[in-house]
Amino acid sequence: QKGGLLGFASVALACGSAPSEFSHFLPKFLPPVLNFFQDGTPSRLKYYACEALYNIAKTGHVLILPHSIFNAIFNGLCKLYADTENEVRNAVAEVDRVMKDIVTQCGDKFETEQFVPLLHDNMPFRNPSVRQLMLSWISILLKVPQVQMVSY
Repeated sequence: QKGGLLGFASVALACGSAPSEFSHFLPKFLPPVLNFFQDGTPSRLKYYACEALYNIAKTGHVLILPHSIFNAIFNGLCKLYADTENEVRNAVAEVDRVMKDIVTQCGDKFETEQFVPLLHDNMPFRNPSVRQLMLSWISILLKVPQVQMVSY
């Protein structure tokens, strides 16, 4: 499993020189990586899944913004922010950072109307780390001129 995740990460990096080709691989890469974000997965595998997702997001850049992809990633972030292992939380924070960078750089392609219900659904989480994640996303989106958060 660890080898598979490292393989996904490596292939994502290798596709960095041909982003148009990566669009064909993204739907095949993402579900297996996100499956490792589930409860009961060993922490070490969650860490490597974060590493793979980081490379996928970095390579895919704007390709991860369609709501079906972005929302799946964001749900995964919410799960891992509530994780008990510091190593996993640190790794997911790096993925979160790259996701925020992509949204701020490509705000005109971000589907706000699809994301706001997801924010709403995750607000009742009792975990303070997940709540902080929600607030940080709201704060970032309010600063992106192309994203119309005020209407929501």
